[in-house]
Amino acid sequence: MLTFVLQERVDKRLARDPDRPDLWTRILDKSEGSDGLSLGEHHANASLFMLAGTETTATALSGTTYQLLRNPQAMAKLTEEIRSTFSSFEELDLESLARQKYLMAVLHEGLRMYPPVPSTLPRKVPEGGMAISGEWVPEGTTIGVHHLATYRSEAHFKHAYEFRPERWLGDPEFKDDHLDALEPFSVGPRNCLGKSKLCRLQVACSISLTGRQISPGTRCVFFSPPSSFTSICSYVLSRRVGQTRKSTRCGRRTRLWRY
Repeated sequence: MLTFVLQERVDKRLARDPDRPDLWTRILDKSEGSDGLSLGEHHANASLFMLAGTETTATALSGTTYQLLRNPQAMAKLTEEIRSTFSSFEELDLESLARQKYLMAVLHEGLRMYPPVPSTLPRKVPEGGMAISGEWVPEGTTIGVHHLATYRSEAHFKHAYEFRPERWLGDPEFKDDHLDALEPFSVGPRNCLGKSKLCRLQVACSISLTGRQISPGTRCVFFSPPSSFTSICSYVLSRRVGQTRKSTRCGRRTRLWRY
């Protein structure tokens, strides 16, 4: 269903010439000549941009914020790091944000606790088949390792169900953790093109903590049909002046009502 909707939107976009340049303007500029994209390739890229490039970033930031609100000590430490380093939005840049060690630890731990990809990142068994964990898997089989199962395994992470950013800062308590097990963007030549979203997460998280006071809000409940995606909403973001931000899920129009 989602694939059909995306294909329909691409077809409508290709049939018109918008007044202002958009993402597809850039794609079409690079699609002229014999090496240009086919209609099928346009459809494939639409799925990549819409799914990998948008919703995953919002989900990762929401999950990380949720964990910070549940762990006020981590929130206080991160807030202090950000506000002691930056005094205004204008001072934020990717180079200086990348040097904020606790910020990076929080984002890595957020991606571990709340991986934004709700499925495996699939691969196909190569020709001739191969042995995986002692079991023979025939060629052509689609395989994958689920992120959540890996990141919540005590075999890889001590206190796997706890939000502990210090595990990424060399804390001796977590010396046996397999930090390299965290691969939210997958690995190899087919890894995720959206690795730059980590930069966007740095910026978004820092902006939130530079100018706003984020604190637990009123409990929320969902009034919408069941969804295939699991959403956690135990807290809402409140501005310093007390204004509550209502949230909606694109496409499903899921409303969060206070009570």
